[in-house]
Amino acid sequence: MDEARWKKGYEVYRRLTGKEENLFAGMGDFSDLIMEFVCGEIYARGTLTWKERQIATLAVLGALGWLPQMKIHMKIALNVGMTETEIEEMLIHIAVYAGFPAAMNGYRILGEIREEAGNRDG
Repeated sequence: MDEARWKKGYEVYRRLTGKEENLFAGMGDFSDLIMEFVCGEIYARGTLTWKERQIATLAVLGALGWLPQMKIHMKIALNVGMTETEIEEMLIHIAVYAGFPAAMNGYRILGEIREEAGNRDG
């Protein structure tokens, strides 16, 4: 583990997720890889905004059917400034290329997130 890269990645992770706790804790070297490479290198690049990265990430996860990860990244997307309307528009767009079931799964996940947010507020 490269401690400087890990710290850089963890700071990016905290800003993306809005959380202090490491969701990948307990995954050993894999956790370090996520912090150092995914967060510390890829998300730290400046060419795309975090919002643009989330549009790409959500489209790929939706197309591949990786729904648990899609839910995590949908929450990140909202945290970095994507609106629910933009997420819905992205889901409509992926329906054309990945199929209506992929978009329907995304809508279901967005509904779960809305419900969770409503339950926290109530």
